[in-house]
Amino acid sequence: MPLLGRLVVDYKNYMINDFVSKDDLPFFTTYGRFITAEMYLKAGFKNTWATFDLFVRDLPEGRNFLVFAGLEHVVQYLQDFKFTSSQVKYMKDYMKLSPDTIKYLRLLKFSGSIHAMPEGSIFFANEPVIRITAPI
Repeated sequence: MPLLGRLVVDYKNYMINDFVSKDDLPFFTTYGRFITAEMYLKAGFKNTWATFDLFVRDLPEGRNFLVFAGLEHVVQYLQDFKFTSSQVKYMKDYMKLSPDTIKYLRLLKFSGSIHAMPEGSIFFANEPVIRITAPI
């Protein structure tokens, strides 16, 4: 099990560290992302596919490159992605999202594809390391 300080990344167990569980991860975003999802649904983009690239804009000072790692965790996260009943209740009670958006998010499952560089690959700033294509 990889260890970084007190952060333990182990998707086979429930807790990621002393404060965060796997169930918390879908809510690690901003309110604006939920509003964006609602606007996409209202605009008729429910079955529209899009591609998103993950990259590092700037490297830390003194670094010329990074080494790619963590793909297994990304894949596991996407496979397990779901909102809990308490998160759905929170969306209903406090986020003021439409019933259609809440239903869509409650049933949301990852159905896209993931393309990534192999673990251990060297990469540079602004170079895509993971490309995800999925319905928006």
